[in-house]
Amino acid sequence: MANTSPSRQLEKVNNGTASENDKSYWLTVINNKPINEVIIHYNYIGLSFEKSIFVKLIIGLIEE
Repeated sequence: MANTSPSRQLEKVNNGTASENDKSYWLTVINNKPINEVIIHYNYIGLSFEKSIFVKLIIGLIEE
């Protein structure tokens, strides 16, 4: 599987070595209640997987 680690991708962007060939995946989850965990069910090369992601919410103030 391609190296899609967010920290490594950010490092490549910061170093100016990122390219359009780098694979990147993301997921947007919206709810009116706090989300602490997202469970993703997916298939890869015919096998089923489950991945739990624990969410750290950072709330910031955006000034206009």
